[in-house]
Amino acid sequence: MNNLCPLCRGKAKLYLDYHKIGQGDYKLLKCSFCGLVYTAPIPDEIFLNDFYQSYDSIGQKENYYRDLKNYRQTKEGKEQEDFFLNFVRRYDFNKTWEILDLGSGGGVFLDIIKRNDFKGLGVEISSQAVDFAKNNFGVECIAADAQSINFNEKKFGVVFMWDLLEHLPRQTAVIKKIGGWLVKGGYLIMETPNNNGLINKFILFLADLGLVWPAAWMFGYHHLFLHSKKSLVKLLADNGFKILEIHQKNTAAKRIFPLKGKFFLPRIFLELLNGLAIIFNKKNKLIIITKYGADG
Repeated sequence: MNNLCPLCRGKAKLYLDYHKIGQGDYKLLKCSFCGLVYTAPIPDEIFLNDFYQSYDSIGQKENYYRDLKNYRQTKEGKEQEDFFLNFVRRYDFNKTWEILDLGSGGGVFLDIIKRNDFKGLGVEISSQAVDFAKNNFGVECIAADAQSINFNEKKFGVVFMWDLLEHLPRQTAVIKKIGGWLVKGGYLIMETPNNNGLINKFILFLADLGLVWPAAWMFGYHHLFLHSKKSLVKLLADNGFKILEIHQKNTAAKRIFPLKGKFFLPRIFLELLNGLAIIFNKKNKLIIITKYGADG
């Protein structure tokens, strides 16, 4: 077991043993200095690729993605579009710049880019999700691993990563590559889980009491790294990115649990927990806006 943090080389302690939740010979460790939570050992990348080819990222069964086709009628879809348009206005984004969506999933954000008359390109490891994005939204998307793809001389004005960073075994290498893909003064914007979220702390508390199913639901070897604000800032600043904004948000409870049957009580409880997270400023996602290199 590697007790040295891969980001800052600080000492790490056990965060969660996956044996406890029936998910194999893996552990989550937490760095005592930068706060990064990481998986040890890192699963084989071939195994991970096979996992993502079968993962339901288009909402066939997974409640989290069930509204992809109708995202424009959902609160979450409208909020994501508002975020994009506010970014464009706030930072006077050059409309001639192409936008890269790394980990583009079912194509929702690519459709937002397209409908607002920007040129976007998606990269998604799941070939099923790429087909869904092309067939339902008519967007340009490549089936590829974000860690392996190269663009030669092609440059982008901004790279978006929605819930991708936590899945990447070689995340530092990807961040370095993104710097090379951006125009001078280009932007990197990402959303990733916040390991200091109230929900994390409560679920670990329940696991310590012997109630492990919430931890088995929340944690898994596909989430290889869970960042704190401190570790996320370090990862980006060490690789040439200037931090412009950091925000928190909650994942809507209705995206996790439908309000029916066996999910009724978990849904109500998660709604309450999200409310407390707002009060204590411990929401479960981090959103960070960064700029690479000098102004351009």
